[in-house]
Amino acid sequence: MRTPNSCKNERGMALIIALLLLLLISAVGLGMVYMSTTETSINTNYKDTQTAFFGMRAGLEEGRDRLRANSAFPLVLPTAMPPAAGSIVYITNPAAAPDAVTPQTWNTTYFDDEYCHESFVNGGVTYRPSSTPCTSADVPVGYTTVASHSPNTGTAGALKYKWVRITLKQNGTFPNALVDPTQITPVGLASQVCWDGTLLQERVVKAMGAAFTTCADAKNAGFNVQAPPLPLITRQIPTISASMVITAAAPLTTRASPPIIHTRPGMDPADRPPVPLRPPQWYQRLPWVTLLV
Repeated sequence: MRTPNSCKNERGMALIIALLLLLLISAVGLGMVYMSTTETSINTNYKDTQTAFFGMRAGLEEGRDRLRANSAFPLVLPTAMPPAAGSIVYITNPAAAPDAVTPQTWNTTYFDDEYCHESFVNGGVTYRPSSTPCTSADVPVGYTTVASHSPNTGTAGALKYKWVRITLKQNGTFPNALVDPTQITPVGLASQVCWDGTLLQERVVKAMGAAFTTCADAKNAGFNVQAPPLPLITRQIPTISASMVITAAAPLTTRASPPIIHTRPGMDPADRPPVPLRPPQWYQRLPWVTLLV
């Protein structure tokens, strides 16, 4: 009588075990590749955001410096609201040719697609919510352009921002963040915003006196407000994955002294405390900086 051969019953087990081990090693290898790719993407995104953030700071610093009367490259600041002539000032910072920075021209690479999301009563452009893109009807008017004074502007080594826009500010410029929510009439929304050096906050000129139309009127009446008031600084920064548009309301002391600037980087104006770009004695206060991706 024959007994079963147990060795014959185990034939093929080595192959099955080898295939299972191969599958396990392959899974481990694929996992390591995925982790490596993810880490590379994280590092790239971090570099991208850092480039955008410090490019924003570069644009903000140039705008801040050129607001001073004793700047080597002073600006002629706006004295009227859009669409008046000279009410919008662009500082442009192109890289090497053929890079062209024309924020005032529709359908160009660096078109100012933030302007239509800022409301100016009778400003010549229809206000659109941030969820609605600007159109060809939303080109700014009354603008002037000046070249950046960065040493590398116009070269491949240009700083990573493309333009800075400076305008005055109205109470209703940002409809979801009114400076004075009590001033909601058409006149109140169109009222100029000033910087109060006593209260250290923005104030709407109509709230200081119904007869006032400019910050200079309030200042002449004895209010400790600054003139010229609160230019808005906006710049566009190209990054690897997107363009970031940063908007900053920058209060001025006077043209003879540096303005006070803080930034609050983030997606929401109220999401973080201000981060000073210079020692506190250089500043008073900047309401916010918003990054829109």
